Amino acid sequence: MKRSEEISRDCYREYLEKQYSNVDCARGDDPPDFVFTCDGEKHAVEVTELHEYLDVYGEEESRKAFDESIRMICERSEKEFSPKLKTLNRSINVVISTPTTEGELRSLRGCILSYVDSGAMETEQLFGRDDCQLTSFPDDDPVIVPMTIPSAASNIPGTETISADIQARTDYALNRILCAKLPRMEKLSHFSEKVLIVYSMDPLISLRHVTRAVEEYVRRGGTKRILTKMFFIRPFAGLGEPRSLRLEEIVPAICFYSRGSTISG
Repeated sequence: MKRSEEISRDCYREYLEKQYSNVDCARGDDPPDFVFTCDGEKHAVEVTELHEYLDVYGEEESRKAFDESIRMICERSEKEFSPKLKTLNRSINVVISTPTTEGELRSLRGCILSYVDSGAMETEQLFGRDDCQLTSFPDDDPVIVPMTIPSAASNIPGTETISADIQARTDYALNRILCAKLPRMEKLSHFSEKVLIVYSMDPLISLRHVTRAVEEYVRRGGTKRILTKMFFIRPFAGLGEPRSLRLEEIVPAICFYSRGSTISG
């Protein structure tokens, strides 16, 4: 199970336990990812990761593969260095901007180890680059958090808009998510609630950006009710800020619609 799914499951369980006396969870048939049973009600919960998409030589390319490589290195390092991190009582942000070389990725674990062993926990450059660094912040439950930062030189697919435009890249990514997920969720039956949880893998995207993206999606043609609730989780809250592993509800009045499975421009 991916960390995004595990965290989303646990957050939604906590959300339900404040309202229901008996809450059970089982894996779904994808969709949904999870089926929650709450005092006789059944909730279908689908989890989706929000990634950045780039125009690479005229082709759309997701940052997911790159993000996954960084995430796996950070998760392995977190398990390996956990005793030391708990002694220091600090979490680490691993901030990396693309592109990176294979050699830089291979050296990442060693860089994290040296940083932890130093105990200094001040901001430190990675790979000798200004746009890659290690930072830390106080945390009673220490973790190593990957934060991949988009390259300012990249464009959003099919546009002349640079990916540094946070709202524009949120609009593009959310449009893809809703066009892909809502038709599949529409086919689910016999559920009291149909819930979509958007788990951001982009540290710069906030609830405000996602809310505006959903509003824009609906404004351009959303007409059919599909979901009963939609949530946002932002595990990467910015440099030096504590992480926020909690559900934030997205525009409860308007976000439950689908206009079909075709991505519009």
